[in-house]
This record gives sequence, structure tokens and C-alpha cells, in this order.
Amino acid sequence: MASDKSFFGCTGRTLGRSLGLTSLVMLLMNTVFTVTPAGAVTPPYAYVANINSNNVSVINTTTNVVVKTVTVGTNPEGVAITPNGSYAYVTNSGSNTVSVISTSTNAIVKTVTVKGRPYAIAITPNGSYAYVADDHFNNVSVISTSTNTVVKIVGVGTTPEHVAITPNGSYAYVTNVVPGTVSVINTSTNTVVKTVAVGGQPYGIAIAPGGSYAYVTGGSTNNVSVINTSTNAVVSTVSVKAGPEGVAVEGFVPPTISGLRFTGSPTSPTVTVNGTGFGAQAWLGTPQTPCGGFDTTGKDYGNNLIFSDSTQHWGAGQSCDALGLQIQSYSPTQIVFRFGNAYPGFGSLIAGDSYSMTVLGRTFSGTVAYT
Repeated sequence: MASDKSFFGCTGRTLGRSLGLTSLVMLLMNTVFTVTPAGAVTPPYAYVANINSNNVSVINTTTNVVVKTVTVGTNPEGVAITPNGSYAYVTNSGSNTVSVISTSTNAIVKTVTVKGRPYAIAITPNGSYAYVADDHFNNVSVISTSTNTVVKIVGVGTTPEHVAITPNGSYAYVTNVVPGTVSVINTSTNTVVKTVAVGGQPYGIAIAPGGSYAYVTGGSTNNVSVINTSTNAVVSTVSVKAGPEGVAVEGFVPPTISGLRFTGSPTSPTVTVNGTGFGAQAWLGTPQTPCGGFDTTGKDYGNNLIFSDSTQHWGAGQSCDALGLQIQSYSPTQIVFRFGNAYPGFGSLIAGDSYSMTVLGRTFSGTVAYT
């Protein structure tokens, strides 16, 4: 498994709701920080549903201080944040409602009535719909986030608890505790297209970052069912210790490279890599001095940042390459680098050469052309 760049999953079902356990959702505002029009940086916040206090605590995660307490409905349990970070949706199991909180003001802007005892909630990746598991009436309420109204009620199995949505937004997976099943909802038609038998008393569910598999905890059978989301069949059952509930899948999604731009000249080139998902430069790991002592200015980055000239058969940046890379700038959407001072002793970069560029597991190939 790759490094812990991001985490996906769900919290465990509350054990005995009368115990007053809280549920916690971290608002990471899409890219960890959001910038206001005035240019000030707003820190990420954590929204905590306090089931016995009928409110939500808002924590500034920079200072780890509660900055606001928002009164919501009775027995709040689930929390979900819209992908753009603008709203927090809170399920209130005791009042059969969902509170919609504006994260800019931390005030309730809407209270949506659902059919009965809402528990978990998940929002589609495009932010258009919220799927709410109503465990008393055995259905899922679909809320349009543009109108904050229920647009569809989907019947599922008995006592639905958790909801997880595939990364492409095409399907919602719902755990049904009593029959030991998972209902698969097509989000385009809002109909159940498959019911998958899993372990006893399934509570938690998490979908792997690539969307290929769903992991479901079997609370009474002490196992985890692994569902292949392309066939909606259980492909593996993993035994665990007694009473599994919550589950999360760690994983890193490789970035997308849209293209490379070459400037300068073959004797002194600069390479600009454009794309998305590059994250922070720290994701490349600890830079190493290139092998052999030829390069005193460039760095190697293992297998995380590699440039190779396929025509002239030389490379830079890979572990123990003699030639390293000098990163000029690094952002989530663009990397600019030059080669270390051992260049061009190991071969220059000539227009028309075939190349390959690897960034954090994603490889892009093309032909060198200077602009």
C-alpha cells in the first residue's frame, strides 16, 4: 500500500447511543486550506456531533480550540461536509431531521425533514446530493444540496446504518444491519441495483480510493467482507477480532500529468510538468545525493520523481542515478525542475528525443519540443 497521503472511510456505529459517544468529521476545505477573497487563510475545522448535548462543536484544528457551538436537532449523530467545504450536514436521529450548517458563518441555514431516524450521511463527490440512512424506516433519503429538499426515498434493507459513495459518484453502498446485506444504489436512477449478502450485522463500510473495492465490517461474525464493486460480489472474507465496527481504507491516488513543457536549450533546459494531485514537495520523500559524486547540486527522489531520455538512454532523479534534479518550484498542479551540475555530461536533452516522466507513480511519455 502507498503512503498515508489521504484517508477514506467511515466512523464506527455508535455503541449504545445512550452512552453519549460523539461522532467526528474533519473539514479539510477541499485542499486543506481555503483562501478568502481578502487573501486571509482560513484554517481547517473539525465538526463534532454531540449526541447528548444536541449540538455541534466546531474545532479550529490549528489551535485545537472549540471556536463555536452550534445548536442542532435532537441526538445529532452523522456529519458530512460538501466537497467545496461550504456546508456541514448533520443528521439528528431524535428529531428526524438534517441540519445544514454554513461553514462560513457556522449558522444553520436549513433544517431538512427526513422520513425517520437518520443516522449516517454521505455526500456525492460533485456535491449535488446527500444520501441519508434512515434506520427506523429502512430507507435512504436523497437530499438535493441545491434546494435542501428530499428528492427521493429509496427503500433498502432493515436498519440501514452507514453509507459510502464510490469516488466517481455512480453508486452509494448502504449497510443493512439486521439482514446482513449491503444495498447498492445507482445514483443516476436512485434505485437499488444489487443486494449483496455480507457478514452478520454489518455496520461500517469504506470504499478504496480507486473505487474498485468496498470493505464492510461484520459486527457479529467478526470479519470484513470485501466487495468487488464492478461485479458487486464478495471476493474475500477476512477474519478479525471480536466486534468490528468502523473501517477506513488508507491509500494514495496517483496524480494526473497533463503534459510537459521544455524551455531553454539542450545545454541548459528547464522542464515544467503540469497536472493535478502532485500535493506537497514533501510527498517525494527525503532527497538523496546522487551516486558517484558527479552531481553536487541535484537530488535523487527514489522512484517518486524520475525523468528519462528514452532515445539517449539516460535518466535523472531515480535512486542512485548519477544525475539528479534541481526542483525550482513545486505546487499541487505544477513542478518545475532543472538538472544537476553533472548535466550534460551524461547526455543532453535534444529536441525530438523520446522521454518518460514519472511523478508519484504516474508516468507520462512524449517527445521533447522546446518553446
